[in-house]
Amino acid sequence: MVNNFTRNPSDDRYPGATRRHTATLPRSITPGAMDLATPLIDRVAFHIDRLRVIGTVTGLFGLAALFAYSVVAHPASGTGSIELIARLLTGTGVIVLISTATVVGIRNLFWRGPVVTIDERGVHDRRIGAHILPWHHIQDIRFLDESGGRIGIDVDATTALPSRHSPLVAALRLRRRNTMPIIDTFFLRSICGNRMLDFLIPMTAFAHIDLAETPICPEALRRDAQSARRHGHRIAAFAIIAILLPAVASGYLLVA
Repeated sequence: MVNNFTRNPSDDRYPGATRRHTATLPRSITPGAMDLATPLIDRVAFHIDRLRVIGTVTGLFGLAALFAYSVVAHPASGTGSIELIARLLTGTGVIVLISTATVVGIRNLFWRGPVVTIDERGVHDRRIGAHILPWHHIQDIRFLDESGGRIGIDVDATTALPSRHSPLVAALRLRRRNTMPIIDTFFLRSICGNRMLDFLIPMTAFAHIDLAETPICPEALRRDAQSARRHGHRIAAFAIIAILLPAVASGYLLVA
């Protein structure tokens, strides 16, 4: 059973999307309940989730302030090597946290317009390029984690994609033409509450490939595993350098 998909702002499941005049929407947005024979939408746009950005930035600044307080509240008592190392580790954590919070805030809070757009032309993530990834260049779309937070797009490497970058930037990007574009959805506003379904439904509706039946070659699985390891290593390095070691060092300064 379906309800008419009207322009009622109070029941707008897809903000920013343009509708077909005969579109319908199921009561429950689930993969099995969606009738994809009739397209529901012409365009889905994902915007920055500013509440999540503000929460992340506030948490990073608050942690940096806590570490900085441990240094200020414990005046230097000498030139002991342990105390010096603790101060260096705490100061490094403060610098990394403030730098990260500043970059995240500037990059996301001042963003205007949609970040990722999915329509019948293709997928456009304005953060990773100025051009659209057309559907006829896309070979496969895979979710790199169970929550749908990172989406990998396999693009035909033999076809030169259009680019609006400057010649210098385009030349530098040639070294990365075989890499898989990855869409990070962490700071994007969720539409139906499930980030995987947010992207799976419109991609299934617009793509000319069957995402469920497309075979995945061992090389693609190897690239996915390598990408997941690099992502995990970056998160672990940040946690150790910016949180774990400074927390231990600041604790030492407070109790010393």
